[in-house]
Amino acid sequence: MKHIYFSIIFMLIAATHANAFVVDDIEYEATSNSTAKVVATWPNYMGDIIIPSTITQSGKTYTVDEIDRLAFHNAQFLTGITLPATITTIGDNAFAGCTAIQRIVIPDNVTTIGPRAFSGCSSLTEVVLGNKLTSIDVFLFYQCSQLKSVTIPKSVHSIGTMAFSFTAIEKINIDKNVTDLALDAFEDCPSLKRIDIDDLEAWCQRDFTSPTHNPLYFARNLYVNGDLLSTITIPKSISTIKPYTFINCTANEVEFHDGIHTIDLSAFISCKRISTVLIPNNVTRLISDKLNSSDAVFDYATKLTVGSGIKEIPINAFDYCTAMSTIILQEGLEVINYSGFSYNGCRNIVLPSTLKKLASSFFACNKLQSITLNKGLKEMVGGVLANCNSLREIHSRITDPYQVDFYASDHFSGINSCTLYVPKGTLEKYRTHPYWKKLLDTPSNSIQEEPGFVTDVNRDGHTDVEDVNLVINFILRLDYPGANLTACDVNCDERVDVEDVNAIVNTILKIFD
Repeated sequence: MKHIYFSIIFMLIAATHANAFVVDDIEYEATSNSTAKVVATWPNYMGDIIIPSTITQSGKTYTVDEIDRLAFHNAQFLTGITLPATITTIGDNAFAGCTAIQRIVIPDNVTTIGPRAFSGCSSLTEVVLGNKLTSIDVFLFYQCSQLKSVTIPKSVHSIGTMAFSFTAIEKINIDKNVTDLALDAFEDCPSLKRIDIDDLEAWCQRDFTSPTHNPLYFARNLYVNGDLLSTITIPKSISTIKPYTFINCTANEVEFHDGIHTIDLSAFISCKRISTVLIPNNVTRLISDKLNSSDAVFDYATKLTVGSGIKEIPINAFDYCTAMSTIILQEGLEVINYSGFSYNGCRNIVLPSTLKKLASSFFACNKLQSITLNKGLKEMVGGVLANCNSLREIHSRITDPYQVDFYASDHFSGINSCTLYVPKGTLEKYRTHPYWKKLLDTPSNSIQEEPGFVTDVNRDGHTDVEDVNLVINFILRLDYPGANLTACDVNCDERVDVEDVNAIVNTILKIFD
């Protein structure tokens, strides 16, 4: 049966190339009066082969300008190939399955290489591509399992589906000229350690439709014009940060400029080295649609400041950010949506005076020790503080607990040894409120009136000059990523003024009225 199969293949090849001729053991076929192409033969080629630039047949000279489709297909004993400068086209599957070839240099005049031309070349370690090639076609180097090095010329504008999949590629250059990058061009490239680009602006404009679509998912290290990107400085022309742009990037900092209005948070999944995140006031929208429930944005960031332009923290925005111990939410924020900060590492939270709705916002924040609820809060949905088992203080500025609509009954489950601080004259209202009563039904929890002033503005456990600075900057309306009105209103009179500063100073100096 095997011999019959080979005979059929041979007859098909022979029929296809009925006008073929052989010169020095290489089979050709004339494509015009002056040009010829290398065609497939059976049995196929072996050893090291040099393709000449011209051949002569029956007194006529032909320029060799093409390697036909399947020309060297499955030539398992072909150990080397030298192509002439006259070659312009290499057909699909031309060298597919040539398992002994280790290196190929593509001449500069080659403009087209067909699909799968080198797929399955399992010994291939290096490819040099010519500088007129316009695309890396689909599956071009698929399963070239030893391929470590390919330099993509600036003439290339597209990289096709699975072009480099299942290779040992260690680094790749993607210039701004590459406008079409296939979804899975680098799928299963575990050795990829470096992406080289020439233009950060062009990189920010790319549309990555999934995490693995971006080769940074594997490589982590992004180089711009030869330098490792240590600080992500978003170019001034970029107003929207797109999905997955910097996923897994090893940069240490990110700098947003004043012209940015939208940030897709998936752009910064697993950016583990960025420690401080400041979202400027001009940013009006955060997007979390591309985040899975366990994706961590800015994995190891310890401090987050959300500017006044953000009205809503979206679903799952900063959940599982376990290192994020400090979160500053400025005036303007109205909603913290489902799991906005769940499983977060925050220790102290002060909600701004503009915030109206919480929805499972701090679920299972097991490092959270203190939270201050602002007077304007109107709605609590679905386990807002459930399983915050380190929570020791809840400071409520709400004078009438019945102004808040509660949905679900598990907002305080798992909380023990916690004190609820409430405004003067409201103890009985809280004790008898059907939802706050659930917190107080736990014997280790207690309730008491707020003791005068709350001078620890930044909730770091002590009152000092930093608290004074926060209040003064708030009064002067300086562009300072500090605390919000709820925190700066030390004496709880719904305004921030010199009396609040005096209260802090007096506490520091231990002066009491």
